[in-house]
Amino acid sequence: MNSTEIEQEGAKRLLDDIKNGVIPQMLYKYRTLKSAKKFLENGKMFFSRSSEFNDPFEGKFIINIPPINEKGKQKIKQQYDNALAEIGILCLGEIPDNILMWSHYTDKHKGVCLGFDITKDRDFFACAIPVDYSEEYPRYSFPPDRFFSCLSRKLITWRHEKEVRILKPGFYGLREVKKEALTHVYFGVNTSKEEVERIKKMAVNKGWNPKFVKCFLSAGEFKLGLKEL
Repeated sequence: MNSTEIEQEGAKRLLDDIKNGVIPQMLYKYRTLKSAKKFLENGKMFFSRSSEFNDPFEGKFIINIPPINEKGKQKIKQQYDNALAEIGILCLGEIPDNILMWSHYTDKHKGVCLGFDITKDRDFFACAIPVDYSEEYPRYSFPPDRFFSCLSRKLITWRHEKEVRILKPGFYGLREVKKEALTHVYFGVNTSKEEVERIKKMAVNKGWNPKFVKCFLSAGEFKLGLKEL
């Protein structure tokens, strides 16, 4: 199948994956204020190559290639590396109140978390795959079956991210998402009142219609509370 056919098949499968509990209907993107404003301005999110991620093990794998000369092995491995480089990846989370995600990706809880109902734009969110957190390094026999699954394998150390990835074969860069898919905007514990109002006003002026929610520290426990504004 070509990239268009793969995406069409992924869009068809999306509802079944939600129904069967493979992925949740709501997915979340943690953003700094600057990034959030840029998104509200142009409605686009960036699909990256695995080589651009902060984990140097992204997209790494081993293929048990039959005995041939070393040059031949390197050529085969390079072919698969090149194929992976053609897949764009958007990383999303499963929950909006992940304390570590707020800490790492929103400028110390000063930013926002964007909540998407992925059924509202099935083409954009097609080919959604939950990340498999494991101690096992990706290994494949030759020829490898579904070797691109290495893009959704991460060391168990990262399991706190509860990540789902959207894979786009043959696509890399910015892609626009339908406005109706953005259903919630969560503001961090440390997002100022002034920035909350700026974001709300900007969202409305640009034609978005999400619910706005403010995070707060739960009393006496390590937990974020959520309150709709």
